[in-house]
Amino acid sequence: MKGGSSYTWQSILAGLDCFKLGYIWRVGDGTQIKIWEDNWIPGSHNMKVQTRRGNNLVSTVDELINPVDASWDVDLVRSIFEHIDANRILQIPITTGREDCVARHYNRNGLFSVWRNLWKLQVPGKIKIFGWRALRGVMPCKAILANRHVIPEGGCPVCHNGAEDIKHLIFKCDRARAVWRSIGVWEKIRHLLEANRSGSIVLEEVIHRGEQVQGLELGLAELILTRGWFLWWERRQLTHGQTVQLPSRSGLSVVSLTKNYKMAGKKGAKLRQGWRKPAEGYLMLNIDASYDEDRGCGSTGAIIRDGSGGMIAASNTSIPYLEDAPMAEAFALRIDASSIYWR
Repeated sequence: MKGGSSYTWQSILAGLDCFKLGYIWRVGDGTQIKIWEDNWIPGSHNMKVQTRRGNNLVSTVDELINPVDASWDVDLVRSIFEHIDANRILQIPITTGREDCVARHYNRNGLFSVWRNLWKLQVPGKIKIFGWRALRGVMPCKAILANRHVIPEGGCPVCHNGAEDIKHLIFKCDRARAVWRSIGVWEKIRHLLEANRSGSIVLEEVIHRGEQVQGLELGLAELILTRGWFLWWERRQLTHGQTVQLPSRSGLSVVSLTKNYKMAGKKGAKLRQGWRKPAEGYLMLNIDASYDEDRGCGSTGAIIRDGSGGMIAASNTSIPYLEDAPMAEAFALRIDASSIYWR
């Protein structure tokens, strides 16, 4: 990127980097996906195959698909790839009759899952809004304002040691580091910062992981967002000449705030409602699935019952290759429901 580029152009490039870190190919006909270069393996840490290419001549995913029934060529896949790659590939559903497409990883319903996970966090609404603004890169940090030519310089007003962007504000400011060390999560954060990614991307990864902080019984995302909001509040206090707590006491305050809000939001246990037969003249279809995480396989079942509770039709299927439990549920809808329909 050239020096002096506009804030808009910088934002576009930052967003492109963020997308590249999280995109994945969804397999259709397989002709556009490069086996050894592209992101297309769910479950892999970098979404790529881990097997070395060696002298393998296959180059695109369509070469791994049986053209007769549009399913994976199991023998070929197992002969080319290491065991873990082969299992992951065989668990990938093939969308027949469609071209390959690029999608956001960890996203099964067309929405960016990071937003869904953000709104589900057990933190006050104002902290969720803070997280939303940080993820979008629209916090009025000094470095961001300086890039927009709103103010002349973008140095951190707290530690005076570096430009104040989102990454610096939440993670790298001297005060922020002191707080993270005081509550014992600095090593986790330091590891996330090693790739020199933007603050927004680091936050996105934290929210996606859903990691828990041992000893505190709190989610890392909830703790970081709450502390990030608190750092922003303290930063404003300091710039107006007011005093704030020492980092060690500030860290304890944040832990207490996060715990108290989480406890206050806990709901009482709900009574589980049993199965109810449909109204007279109607049919009810019930579908379920099981998933064996150790073996990466599962099974599905479906049953149709009438208004008296009597069985009209039933179906069950074994699935030898599965990625996870939600995929098992999806197969149950796709396979069992359609098989019962045609009976």
